[in-house]
Amino acid sequence: MNTSNQILEAAKYDQRLSVDLAGVSDLIAAEGKYHNPCYQQFRRKTTKTRESAQTTDLAMEWLIDELTTSATKAHVFQLSEVWQRYCDLAENAKIAIRPSYSSRRSTFKEKLEKRLHKVYELITLEA
Repeated sequence: MNTSNQILEAAKYDQRLSVDLAGVSDLIAAEGKYHNPCYQQFRRKTTKTRESAQTTDLAMEWLIDELTTSATKAHVFQLSEVWQRYCDLAENAKIAIRPSYSSRRSTFKEKLEKRLHKVYELITLEA
């Protein structure tokens, strides 16, 4: 497999690059370029992500990354917005949503609280 195909295959494990390369089937034809140091860093990151994807919810990892970044900008979200973003990420990555998340949103919220307790406080507002 040539470098172009390796990049396209590994891009599935990098959210930003998978969006940037959506619809591209040949990097050479698309005049794609990369720097060797950047390529090495990309390979390390995607190799690690690919290995952990076997046991990890990749869409959840991407969501946690996005929310952590948003926390530095003091963004506030409703849980329904976060859930929809998770569903979108899972769909884009062609990942099945865990049945426990769909049937009991409390499981999804608990997972978020466990991972984001240092950057977000998840509260329930009474109507």
